[in-house]
Amino acid sequence: MFEETHQSIENLKFRGLFEVEDANKIIKYQAVYVGVKNTLLPFIHKNNDEFEKIYLWDMKENIGYFDECYKKIAEILFY
Repeated sequence: MFEETHQSIENLKFRGLFEVEDANKIIKYQAVYVGVKNTLLPFIHKNNDEFEKIYLWDMKENIGYFDECYKKIAEILFY
């Protein structure tokens, strides 16, 4: 988590291993962990970061393209 968001969480809990088929019909596995963070630290982009920023999403607002499998995983875990 720290690598992608620059945030740390002490007590992550394993919630499952999801089998996902991508658009090219390749099967991959996604381990999912859940934790609580009461305050977000500022995200300061570094040269080798995969992401430009972090975003808290309500799963309703249009945020452009994203991999739908991650939305489905969140729906299964949180709704």
